[in-house]
Amino acid sequence: MGARAAAAQHAPPPHAAPPFVASKTLFRTDGFAPFAVTASPYDGGLVAVAAARNFGLKGGGRVYVCDVARGCVRGVLDLRDGVFDVAWSEVQPDELVCGGGDGRVHRLRLASATGADGADGASTTITSSTIFQHAREVSSIDWSPHRLPQFLSTGWDGCVQVHGPGGSHCALRLAQGVVHEARWAPRHPHLLAAVASDAQLRVVDERVAPGAAPATLIASPLDDDLLSLDWSKYDDFCLVTAGPADLNVWDLRCARAPTTRIPCAHARAIKRVRFSPWCGHQLASVGCDMALRTWDLAALNPRAASNDEFTEFATGLDWSLHARQLLYACGWDETVRSFYL
Repeated sequence: MGARAAAAQHAPPPHAAPPFVASKTLFRTDGFAPFAVTASPYDGGLVAVAAARNFGLKGGGRVYVCDVARGCVRGVLDLRDGVFDVAWSEVQPDELVCGGGDGRVHRLRLASATGADGADGASTTITSSTIFQHAREVSSIDWSPHRLPQFLSTGWDGCVQVHGPGGSHCALRLAQGVVHEARWAPRHPHLLAAVASDAQLRVVDERVAPGAAPATLIASPLDDDLLSLDWSKYDDFCLVTAGPADLNVWDLRCARAPTTRIPCAHARAIKRVRFSPWCGHQLASVGCDMALRTWDLAALNPRAASNDEFTEFATGLDWSLHARQLLYACGWDETVRSFYL
């Protein structure tokens, strides 16, 4: 008997219940359904949340900045349409970008004020300016991790737009369909990947005009929508994609089939997947089955831990860059939660 077969005999059965990881409710977004949460790269105590009234179908939106150390909301900004994603700047600690249902991409500025008790930053004023207009809803925002003053936005208009000091340009345009999410490569400043409703993962160089050079195309094994993706922070060629229920890990050097496939990772659509910034073989996901899952790609049974305390769709997810094994997630039950693994 080989060593792998012998180890498999002692591995937990594939459907064994994983360890439960408890959550702490940080704050509630009363009247607004959260779509995304993102942790500040500068301040380990700050998170931002994008939210919308009526689950994004009608009404306004709101951006929250929360001080998780103090357990309070530092500031809010109301916008006329739902906000579907938000990202912190990697070059200015007081700057964010967001986008939502009216197709507008907003640049946000934070200005801290001194509280009545004399504590600095007890409250924050948020101001916004519009810097771009998609033809349809904005689906995702991602700031370049290379300390560059540029970020990308994707939309239901089938475009990936790159925004920088020189203006905005289109890096990818689909003939039809929705780009659900795009992410910058963590170690190649001009490379990005995008997933779309045509079941394709595309890897493109944003310096090349759309159509001037073919994008790297990878098809979903089940020919379904790809809803989210992320790059490994430790392997230049490794990405994970999330379909309606499955997770697939890809090696771009040989992408005919996934290197790791996790079928039925969630009972319903996966809304967000993120690799850990601390461990190359660890990732987390949230979905419409109201669950958070963590995964260990180095294990025979990759499902590592689980939480099902959300009472509506779990929609947003991010890892802390300041505390190892700390996760933030949000859901349509109007809660923003933290998880220590």
